[in-house]
Order: sequence, then C-alpha cells, then structure tokens
Amino acid sequence: MRTEITANWQPIETAPRDGTVVELLGENGKLDVGEWHEWSEHFDKTANGIAEGVTGEFSTEYGEGPHTHWRPLPGAESTAQPPAPPTNQP
Repeated sequence: MRTEITANWQPIETAPRDGTVVELLGENGKLDVGEWHEWSEHFDKTANGIAEGVTGEFSTEYGEGPHTHWRPLPGAESTAQPPAPPTNQP
C-alpha cells in the first residue's frame, strides 16, 4: 500500500544535505530513515553508473530508495533559532 503524500512530505530535492536524519519515502511507497552523505572527490561515479552532477546519496536504514519525498522525523525539534529581538538603543 502506498503511503499517502500529504502536506508534511516535501520533494526529495529540498531535503537537508547537512547530515540531519530525516524520514524518507521511497518510490515503492515504503518508509525509510536516513541522512545525506557526500561522496569523496575520488569516488568513481562513471564506473558506478552515476549521472553527472550527482554529488552524494542518502545513507538509509532499510534501503528503500530511490526516494521521492522527505519529512522531519516525528517529534524532531527544529534547530533553527528565532531572530533576536531588536534592541532599543538611545
């Protein structure tokens, strides 16, 4: 059964590439958990059949890729800080 794509899911192209662990939705409709890993400059993409311009991949727990959507893990807190309040200087 395919997981319903709701407003919580975002296109995989917008997933964080900073090592943040996220929930992933495979094109097969199955859920996975993983984080983005950049390949080293020495990784031979040509020998591994990887398209030009691809710089890494999601390292996942269950291998349910390729992935189409992502969302923060349930209960994950945002690391974004609110802007500092303006200071009133005389």
